[in-house]
Amino acid sequence: MHVIDQEALICYTDQTTTGTRAAIKAVIHAHPDATAAVAFNVSVTEGILAGLQDLGLQCPADLSLVAFTDAGWLESFQPPITVVSQPVEAMGELAAQLVLDLLDGKSVDPGLHIVPSRLLHRSSIVAPRPRTSPLSATSEKG
Repeated sequence: MHVIDQEALICYTDQTTTGTRAAIKAVIHAHPDATAAVAFNVSVTEGILAGLQDLGLQCPADLSLVAFTDAGWLESFQPPITVVSQPVEAMGELAAQLVLDLLDGKSVDPGLHIVPSRLLHRSSIVAPRPRTSPLSATSEKG
């Protein structure tokens, strides 16, 4: 059985488009067999897409992408980006209610408060394809 070092699969960025653009290029150079990325906000999503473009790579042919936070442009981008749509209004209402309850001296459950999200499957993810390296394929394109 092959054991995967999960920490090696996580790349922390400064959460900016510029920082993520550099980070995804470094990740792809270090792990040319990477098949997917998950972006936790719009700036990170933009950085991943920009970094792929810099390398001559395409989403999802070379790297699948799932984003959190459904910014309007993600649906009209080519390809439309698959997202985890977060119910931010419901999350805000719940947070406000918890604060108001605390201010009123009411007991508040300190545990997790889960607000269901939805996966909006679009066109930015495909099944992983066996390949040597997207960078070597790029250099062959020339």
